[in-house]
Amino acid sequence: MPRGLFTPNRTLTLTTLALIVLALAPYRTTRWLGGLTTPVEFALAPVQHPASIVAHLLRPPRVRGEADDETLRALRLELDCWRSAFAEADGRIAELERLLRDLQSGAELASNLDIMQVAAPVIGGPSDLTEGLLRVRAGTDRGVVARSSVATTRGVHLVGRVIEVTRGMSTVLPVTNPRAGLIDAVVLTSDGLGPWACQLEPAGDGSLEGDLVAEAQGIVLGQVVTVRDRAWPASAQGLILGRVTEIETKPNQRLRIRVTPDQPSETIGEVILRCPRIPDDPGGAP
Repeated sequence: MPRGLFTPNRTLTLTTLALIVLALAPYRTTRWLGGLTTPVEFALAPVQHPASIVAHLLRPPRVRGEADDETLRALRLELDCWRSAFAEADGRIAELERLLRDLQSGAELASNLDIMQVAAPVIGGPSDLTEGLLRVRAGTDRGVVARSSVATTRGVHLVGRVIEVTRGMSTVLPVTNPRAGLIDAVVLTSDGLGPWACQLEPAGDGSLEGDLVAEAQGIVLGQVVTVRDRAWPASAQGLILGRVTEIETKPNQRLRIRVTPDQPSETIGEVILRCPRIPDDPGGAP
């Protein structure tokens, strides 16, 4: 007679396997079998700890991310603050070094003049935009004198003349402003000829233009043009107006040039004022 399908041994084995599966299954799916899984869990208790150790070795516990570590986050934030402070200090040092170079350049150009140089931020631009004026934070409290003081960039590039001064502020009329009028200048050449004189006037577009003397020759694009005008203060003589950017030959064969400053007045954020140590025209009018 053939054996039955479910022998005692086979039934016990299948039952044990079913209980093991149910014991290891999530609790939410076996909640209704709590009473049945208890004996199996009790039987497996001796091997659960060794099994958890093996599982831990095979799969290390999750490492806590930086975002979960409050201490690390605080240290990282503090580090970012220090980095920001360092970058700000480094930028300030670079700015001061640049300013020192500009002041030294201006001092070398005016070594024979009794003037002082005052660095001043621009606080108003050419609504100065409509009027084409620059307002800077330096006035009589720092020795600025109207009409006798000029504004420069980098200590050697002429921006314009101070036309009005209050205790804490000065107004600068850029040399490219149509109200500035004519200015005498010279074109510096490198061929041993010249320098060649010219009289420039504002072109209305931020540049200057004018005719050269009849005998001028060797004029090429990029040549530097400097101030040589007795109507301007001594501290302005030799300052750079800009570079030759256009050359035109007129019907009478005289050359007409356009001179463009290296930096447009509306983009200037700081100027260096060249002021006489002894005021000679206090409260001058524009």
